Amino acid sequence: PSVPDAGFSLDVGSPEYFGYEELGLAEVAHCCFVIPAGGLGERLGYSGTKFALPADITSTCCVLGVYAAYILAYESLAAARGVERKLPLVIMASADTFDGITSLLKESAHFGLNPSQVTILMQEKVVALADGHGRFAMDS
Repeated sequence: PSVPDAGFSLDVGSPEYFGYEELGLAEVAHCCFVIPAGGLGERLGYSGTKFALPADITSTCCVLGVYAAYILAYESLAAARGVERKLPLVIMASADTFDGITSLLKESAHFGLNPSQVTILMQEKVVALADGHGRFAMDS
């Protein structure tokens, strides 16, 4: 794979920047958010799902709570443009993280999201890489 060479940079605050922001805001009501849940936080010294870890040290809001807050903010932006819509959230979980994510959502009242807009998909286990050279991690 390679980094695409097409594209362009925008200067924050420029008329072109605000033009593209306007295009994005016009489409936000049609978005769906998909999050690959990752694994457990063992390497961080935590046995639960990483979604439950604090996202920062000032608010102590957990990672999943931050995602939900962004989705709620996007819903508010869409509503300000006259489109009332619950934006879907799809969380891709593993057998290791499914129960923890489900419990976290229930305990936190889905962080203000409607439970019907949240879908948790169970992923199969996938091959893990052992290093930056792409070698497979094997049990032998």
